[in-house]
Amino acid sequence: MERDLDSEKPRSSGWHIALDRQDVDPDEAAYLGDPETITSLLASFNSDVIERQKQVQAGSMQFDAAMGMDKEACYRMADILLGKVRGFTPIGAWNVDGEIATHAAAMLGLQQGPDPRETIAAAWGMHLYLVYGAAEQAADGAPDEAWQASINSANNLMRAVCLGLNRPDAEDLADDEG
Repeated sequence: MERDLDSEKPRSSGWHIALDRQDVDPDEAAYLGDPETITSLLASFNSDVIERQKQVQAGSMQFDAAMGMDKEACYRMADILLGKVRGFTPIGAWNVDGEIATHAAAMLGLQQGPDPRETIAAAWGMHLYLVYGAAEQAADGAPDEAWQASINSANNLMRAVCLGLNRPDAEDLADDEG
């Protein structure tokens, strides 16, 4: 059955729109409906967080400074996912009108406020907390596969949030390639 996505009210999932989107110029901007774009955003976010945590542990950065930068990073991710950052092509109402915030709140059990930016930043704050846990495991000498499994699980959950997918089951949370 053919659907007219332009006339449909957005549902609680952006993925159906992403699959049908045809007008994205890959040379123009990173498309927020592309799992590879989300994976890249997650990898960059995680890398920056872990690097700051290493600096805190080494004594070259104050904990409060790292926390402030991490909070800014959560808001930056919210701005990207709400279509406010140049270089990223949003999925219409899913990003720009904040449908993603409704999905994130429902999926993660967050209180959704009137500002989608706050809800998305809070979702990234939850992801941040999981990344902190994995970084702590690594610092405590856990085997690589243990803390990487924690990162993979966090990534799979946040990827599902960003793309409007259903919550991954426990098995899917642990399987990740990026």
